[in-house]
Amino acid sequence: AQNRPAEAVPLLLKAIEQRTAAGQKAPESWYNRATALAFNNKLPNAPQVARAWAQAYPSPASWRAAILTFEPTSGLTGPDLLDLYRLQRVAGALKGESDFFRYVDQLNLRGFPGEAKAVLDEAFAANALDRNKPMWRDLHASVARKIAGDKASLAGAEKTALSSAGTARQAIVTGDAFLGYGDYARAAALYRAALGKSGVDANLANLRLGVALARAGDKAGATTALQAVQGQRAGVAQLWLAWLNSRA
Repeated sequence: AQNRPAEAVPLLLKAIEQRTAAGQKAPESWYNRATALAFNNKLPNAPQVARAWAQAYPSPASWRAAILTFEPTSGLTGPDLLDLYRLQRVAGALKGESDFFRYVDQLNLRGFPGEAKAVLDEAFAANALDRNKPMWRDLHASVARKIAGDKASLAGAEKTALSSAGTARQAIVTGDAFLGYGDYARAAALYRAALGKSGVDANLANLRLGVALARAGDKAGATTALQAVQGQRAGVAQLWLAWLNSRA
């Protein structure tokens, strides 16, 4: 009330902590208020506050707030944001044409038509997008045309990536394709193979491995992989961990 958010947010968090320590769950309104104060006043702990809200009270609204609060401070751009969009998808937090477009457009540009089509199909089924709108109709037709050829190339790409001649990057990209088709076991095998190759971006490989295992329902394996992520991608990994821990 006195316009002192930098003092208000820590007090709200302390109140939440005390309720939790007493074996009681703090009201969602406390998390919501703390998140709004932190975000609107650009406090540095805003992403952590929003993540705590989403973990305590998981919903499309709280997860959307957590992800959109984190994104501007993440330093990630372009394809590196895909793992945030993937989390929005599994949390049901994609909302509006702009959310779907930036996700599907990035997948299309990166050559992952399977995942792009799956995202659009889900959006059409949920009436989140108008399938008859020319932009979405044409984009769906475009990615759908690419799927047969893409799938036909995967067996050879997988064999090369898993061989001693295959690079870590090849293994990750091929794993991403299988991830998009929902084949989480083969995706995980490719990410693990990447981790054993020279020149690997271990943080990227562990993040994608964690995502694949999380989608497969392997909470323990996903937790181990996500906890190994460091550097710029650590914040994304922490969001995925929070999502894992918010599930029954």
